[in-house]
Formats: sequence, structure tokens, C-alpha cells
Amino acid sequence: MERKQLCMAVCDDRPEDVERVQEAMENTMKKMGYQEAYELHGFTEGNELYEAALEERFHLVFLDVEMPGMDGFGLASKLSMQVPGTCLIFISNYEHFVFDSYEYAPLWFIRKSALEQDMYRAMYKYMQQASWMRLTCRLKDGHTFKEVNIGDILYVEYMKHTLIFRTVQGLCLKKYGSLRSLEEDLAPYGFLRVHKNYLVNQRYVQKIERQEVLLYGDVRVEMGRDRKKMVCQTMHRYGKN
Repeated sequence: MERKQLCMAVCDDRPEDVERVQEAMENTMKKMGYQEAYELHGFTEGNELYEAALEERFHLVFLDVEMPGMDGFGLASKLSMQVPGTCLIFISNYEHFVFDSYEYAPLWFIRKSALEQDMYRAMYKYMQQASWMRLTCRLKDGHTFKEVNIGDILYVEYMKHTLIFRTVQGLCLKKYGSLRSLEEDLAPYGFLRVHKNYLVNQRYVQKIERQEVLLYGDVRVEMGRDRKKMVCQTMHRYGKN
């Protein structure tokens, strides 16, 4: 599984707010295990970002709504026409702008008053749906091999040096390997170690119970006692439980 470089930009007329966004991004990417595979460019004028976007073609752009000259909505409109496919996230001190932002189909709306929290949720959402990050892995299915989308993996079980992959489609695929190594590979894509022998895809977590994690399809996975607090905190950041 090869990770790709994520290229992003932020535009805010206040240099101190550009720095705050960059710091929040750094903290978020560290938590997600993705700190070495991204770059974030800062701009204080909309025209500067727009010109750079024509050359660089950023994957993800963070736009302050209120800026002198070209504001965030005006910049979003130009980017949508000239650089289609650019993912947009608006940032503002004023939450009422969230309703006006719908016209530009943003991925998320980040409140400056809750920058760290909202940044984490926004980046998790992006990691889930970004088509260029939809990786596959080759796993054994009996005597043949299948290409499996990472997002379709429900959970992974480790047993006697073997990794057992269960998918949402009901497939059971195997390969030899280390769960610790796999955990490092899958961390940026929303996978969480809930037990010494289990790694789950957070997007399919339905409920955290006393000693188990309930997944999509009423599938239950054992949860380690020493990991429950961490699991609950992580899922809370994702807006679950």
C-alpha cells in the first residue's frame, strides 16, 4: 500500500490565522499517522491562492469566508469553474455562514472557535471519501487472490501469524503478517486497534459496549479493557458514541 502526497492550501487575510490552521493541521495529521505525507501552503490573498491553484492543483483548500478583495465564496466559485475537483472547506468565526456555504458544496465548515476539533473531523471525512486515496490490497481467497478496497474492510483479526480480513460484503481473506505493521499502514484510513488481536474500521463502528465493539451488520469484536478509554475518546472525536 503506497501513500500519496496530499497537497493542500489555506487562505486567510490574517497571517496569525493561517498559522493557527497550519498548527491544527500538523496536530491532526500526527494523530492520524499521516504527518510525513502532506504539504500545506499558506496564503493571505485570494488571488495569490487562485494563481497557485492553477499551477499546483491542490487536493484540498481551506478558505476564510470573510476576506478583503476576493472573499472565500468568490474564490470558491472561481476554483470550482477553473479547477474542478478541488475539495473545499470553509473557515469562519461566524457559524451563520454555514448556510450560505452550501451553494458551493463544501466538504466541511470549520469554526475558528473550535479549530482543532473541527479540523480533525474534516480531515477524517476527507480521508474517507477522497477517491485518489482509495487504495486496494491483494489478499488470498482460497487458492486465488483478490484485490480488496481498503474502505470495504470491516475488521482485521490476528491469529497465529495470520491476518484475517473480514469485509462488509462477507468475504474472509487471509495473508501472513504483523498486526502492528498493518496498524501503522491503515491508521491514516480510519482503522483503530481495539484489542491486541483486532483492528477495526471506524467508519463501521455502531456502538461501544462494555467489552465489545458493535460493527455494521451486528458484528461484534472483543475490546481490550486497557483500550476502552482510548477507543471511546477516539470515536467521540469522530462524532460517534
